Amino acid sequence: GEVIRQIGGPGSGAEQFSDPADLCARSGLNVYIADRGNDRIVRLDRELTYLADFKSLDGTSFDLTFEFPKSVLLGPRGDLFIGDGGNDRILKIDPV
Repeated sequence: GEVIRQIGGPGSGAEQFSDPADLCARSGLNVYIADRGNDRIVRLDRELTYLADFKSLDGTSFDLTFEFPKSVLLGPRGDLFIGDGGNDRILKIDPV
């Protein structure tokens, strides 16, 4: 095969990563990346264009915080599952 598109490089910007640990492209529309070193989940479209990222915010309740995400999975109903490496747990976040 041939490389169609690539994204990335070291850093913390929209198209940069620090220790990407996992990705999920289950829906065929979006790609979710567990960017472990930047403590975030990044969402790209199927062409690998940056759409958004999801991070824990200071002052947010413990239920919605995560550190060093190790894995990410989009469930069949749109729920996002995050393997929270810093707190040794799995988070399930419902679609809003």
